[in-house]
Amino acid sequence: MSRLKQRRSRKRKNKVLKHREGFIATKKKEILASLEIMAKINYNVSLKQVKWILILASIIGFSLGLLVKNLYLAITFGCFFPYFFVEWLKIQKSSIQSMLDGQAIKYANLIKNSYIATNQIKSAIEQNIPLFEEPIKTLFEKWIEDVELFNYSYQEAFERMHKNFTSKSLKDFTDQLIMCDKDRTYLSSLEATISQLNDRRAFMARWENKKKDMLRKYYFLAGIMVGLTIFIMFAYGEIAEVFLQTDFSKIVIAIYSLVILASTAYVLRQVNNIEL
Repeated sequence: MSRLKQRRSRKRKNKVLKHREGFIATKKKEILASLEIMAKINYNVSLKQVKWILILASIIGFSLGLLVKNLYLAITFGCFFPYFFVEWLKIQKSSIQSMLDGQAIKYANLIKNSYIATNQIKSAIEQNIPLFEEPIKTLFEKWIEDVELFNYSYQEAFERMHKNFTSKSLKDFTDQLIMCDKDRTYLSSLEATISQLNDRRAFMARWENKKKDMLRKYYFLAGIMVGLTIFIMFAYGEIAEVFLQTDFSKIVIAIYSLVILASTAYVLRQVNNIEL
């Protein structure tokens, strides 16, 4: 009987360890994906720096709890503060990706207009490169270099470009551009693709604004809850001060804070998990 209990205990421990390892691996993957996107706009942060920031966030959270002499609150803050930094990174990733995708669509319109006029992909790109912003400008400069210096075909050069810059909108456009270069009867399809991309760009802009509005409203409501709690504590003065010294009150405040932090974490995660 004791062996059976030991076996079950080991299984439970292994399950917990696997879950923990899976959670850490997932978060690491999310952080790396965020850093990769941020690096495209020259916002370079290393994984090592992020680790130190997470440690610092945990220390700050724990210290804030100890500052009010509440160990339960210190543990709650110490656990959640690093998590919020990871979610903040994901928000930055989403915003940057949307910005870059919108940028790619904007320049696709310019290339399309020049291509219709010149009937030459390379000429159409060269004419517009001075108007491009980073990192799109460097991508197309590298494309010209691949074609001129290394004799890659247009399609091969575009494939190399997409390995360094993931944008479904840009890939859809360049695929259609190559088809047009092979057969001009696909020009109407190119126009249709550009129209779809413009619709996508408008939708992305609306969604980013809606997402920011959702987060603002939630932060406002969470702020009211915290502000109301602080107001009540000050309003009751000495009674509140005596109550806050008890272990029961410390546990209640920790649970109350846990609910607010957990709900905030849930909202952030739901917003970040929505894919356009």
